[in-house]
Amino acid sequence: MTVDAGTEALARITFSIPRAPEPAAGLLRFEVAVAPSGPVMVTLPAATVPGAVDVQAFANLSAMLSPPTTADAKGGPTRHDLVVANQGNAPAGAALRSRADASQLGVRVEPPTLVVPGGGEAAATVEVTPATRRLIGGERTHDFCVIVEPEARQPFEVAGSYRQRPAVAHPVAWATAVVAVLGLIAAGAVLASINEPSRPAADPVAAGAPPLDSCPARGHVDMFGIRSIEPDEVANLPDTYTFLRVGADGCTPARFNPCEPVHYIQNAAAAPPFVADNVREAFRRLSRATGIEFVDEGLTDEAGRASAYVPERYGSRWAPILIVWEHFPAEQTSGRAQILGNTTIAREGDVVVSGRLRFNVDAYSNETTQAPIRAGFGPPTGSGTGPILRENITWGRIILHELAHIVGLGHTRDDAALMYPDAALHTSRPAEFMPPDLQGLRYLGTEAGCLTTPAPRPGVVFGA
Repeated sequence: MTVDAGTEALARITFSIPRAPEPAAGLLRFEVAVAPSGPVMVTLPAATVPGAVDVQAFANLSAMLSPPTTADAKGGPTRHDLVVANQGNAPAGAALRSRADASQLGVRVEPPTLVVPGGGEAAATVEVTPATRRLIGGERTHDFCVIVEPEARQPFEVAGSYRQRPAVAHPVAWATAVVAVLGLIAAGAVLASINEPSRPAADPVAAGAPPLDSCPARGHVDMFGIRSIEPDEVANLPDTYTFLRVGADGCTPARFNPCEPVHYIQNAAAAPPFVADNVREAFRRLSRATGIEFVDEGLTDEAGRASAYVPERYGSRWAPILIVWEHFPAEQTSGRAQILGNTTIAREGDVVVSGRLRFNVDAYSNETTQAPIRAGFGPPTGSGTGPILRENITWGRIILHELAHIVGLGHTRDDAALMYPDAALHTSRPAEFMPPDLQGLRYLGTEAGCLTTPAPRPGVVFGA
């Protein structure tokens, strides 16, 4: 500005504080430097004027149950993890209580209160026990909910269910067995199981799963690979599962050896505090879907790598999956061109031996406010139907999608699946692997059988 001699001028400073975990509540200090300029001015030092903005505290809690549904045929308790996330900028307390039909279920929440840090998460255990044990009959589902009561805010509910299965899967077989036993007793037979241990009854859900296809990749190949897929291309994808890479036989998907632990490590130095836990939870969910054991090696300063064999860091073994949270170029963090993350793998033949994931810490969920993407795996059950839209994309959803790519799963045109290319159009609530995803993951995990892990060697690069 120009200020005439002996006069004053006014400048207005406007701050736009995002409704996000950062900056934290409290005084946000700043300085304004005023320096003379112009060809006739004597060189003078700048005047520095301090100031502060008082950022008001707020809390923004959401919660999810993992898993949302449990089942037990023995009448024993099952456990859920209740994860409460806070996208506010200050800690928030919440009381937890349950609601269920006491004649059917007992539900215990421990601890009964949580304090959730701003931009972070806290967890409680929900233990569900059926009121009575059922020997025969069909499967029954009992619903319950956990009520989260934030301080000075409206409570909200998180729905869950317990599938109670009979101890004896088939009543006809049970009745036949009773008749046979009575007949043996009448004949004076002595019933004993001395040499052969008892075997648990088969899980009727698992027993009802279709057998694995001998050529699972036939008609199930993602021809586009891991890249941004245009809307008109989605229609060319299968409406079930797909694989990213298929062997020379045209039938066998490339995958990890599911019978050995797969290790991973993260560089989360540039990330919000909650994302490392979101990654760990996503790997736990992938483990449940595939049977593969994923081993967390903690944090690293490794920022990138070209080869899957890094002996100077990891010794004479394949390097763990590397997950890096970083700032993407500005042109990849705006509008439709925004890139949330990307994935590459390294393989020897048809065996995946390592992977590399990059996530964009600057990605946002709202084009106008540029609010950062939230923690967790929402939106919660019961929050609506249809596409979740961009504002409800969470990091847990993105991470699950990319981890499925790491183990070999491709995209689908079924928008109810997590592997639908556009996360904003997903209809799944909360973010969980859905039937099309789970069908494909069967062929990439332990159910498909063991492989032989190739010996580590230099020169195995990513992207092959």
